[in-house]
Amino acid sequence: MVVASPRICIVLLWAGAGCGLVNPDLRVAPGVLDATGSLGGDDATPSVVDAGGVDAGSVSDATSDVAARDAGGSADADDDAATLDGGDAVVIADAADATPFADVPSDGAFDGGDAAVATDGRAADAVGVDVVELPDVPSVPNYHRVSSDVSFTTWRNAEPHSGIVTQTCAAGSVLAGLSIWSSRYVSGLAMWCAPLNADGTRGAVTAGAHQGGSNDHSDNDVCPAGQAVVRLTTHSGDVVDRLGQTCAAVSDWVSSGTLGATLPERGTSTGGGLAVDTCAAGYVAVGFEMRSSAYVLDVFIERLENVRLRCERIAPR
Repeated sequence: MVVASPRICIVLLWAGAGCGLVNPDLRVAPGVLDATGSLGGDDATPSVVDAGGVDAGSVSDATSDVAARDAGGSADADDDAATLDGGDAVVIADAADATPFADVPSDGAFDGGDAAVATDGRAADAVGVDVVELPDVPSVPNYHRVSSDVSFTTWRNAEPHSGIVTQTCAAGSVLAGLSIWSSRYVSGLAMWCAPLNADGTRGAVTAGAHQGGSNDHSDNDVCPAGQAVVRLTTHSGDVVDRLGQTCAAVSDWVSSGTLGATLPERGTSTGGGLAVDTCAAGYVAVGFEMRSSAYVLDVFIERLENVRLRCERIAPR
């Protein structure tokens, strides 16, 4: 009795066992095959199984398509179809027609012809098959910038048509804070960038170039370790009166929108309208755009007129 081995490989893979790799908790019918691997009977009509009182009938010539026959002798491929691999195993497609299964040998191998595999998973419990669920394997995080997916916060003081300065952190880095030059009003800015690690944490910060006015004192406002900028808070009219930042741990922000540290507002003017501009959900600041010019009401000192965040989507994996 010869059946090409690829037939049983396909069926066993569909059953979830794979060829020669059997889940040690899978259960098989006792008495299906003897120690020599024979199914009993002759090669033309070997016996399938009759252990425990359930008769799966017999199979047709194993060299052709195998269809089990029910007790009445008629072929019933939908309910009782069986496939043989040359004497090592019986695969019963409808588990409801099988007898309760016994344990597979501890080595889990189809050696000596000692296994029958039910492939109808829906009926597995009814015939005593243990359905073993493997534990979930935690996904390995891989937080990274998707530089092709960009969004900006809003220009709050009429959108500038010229003189826009763009500052963006290097590839793979995020905006970790700003150096802010200010006295009464805000004059200039410089970035602090840090590489984004695959686990969502942040590396060491590096200062960027100063932009705008510089004749006031500066404050280096950097997010706590592991956090990046996701929000700007401004009070502004003709110029930016006050400017502050809000940070977030990247993994918390991406997964749940949870904010982190709020940094001080810089600038002492009490004027200007309030605006709170936040990166979209799942996006983190990676730089900014700004415009500055000499402010006639402040003795022509260069002041920050407008600023917005450049945000890019952070993919967790």
